[in-house]
Amino acid sequence: MYACRFWSKHLCLMSRTADSVAEILELLKKFVEQQLLQWLEVLSITQDLRAAVYCLTDVERWLVNVSFLLSCCAAYRIAS
Repeated sequence: MYACRFWSKHLCLMSRTADSVAEILELLKKFVEQQLLQWLEVLSITQDLRAAVYCLTDVERWLVNVSFLLSCCAAYRIAS
């Protein structure tokens, strides 16, 4: 259950280098495509569906932060 409830907190603590972000984005895409429904089902069965809201909010915040970081990196490369 720990992993189902707190994986997004660990995501937010991950390194934010361009390479690690690209790898994490690929893993996140794979999770959404292949395991999202099972994750929601586990949370539903354990009557903790609200954890999904908190997790997805964390993921959204992380995505906003890394998109800003990646855009800054791209602007720096263009300016160099």
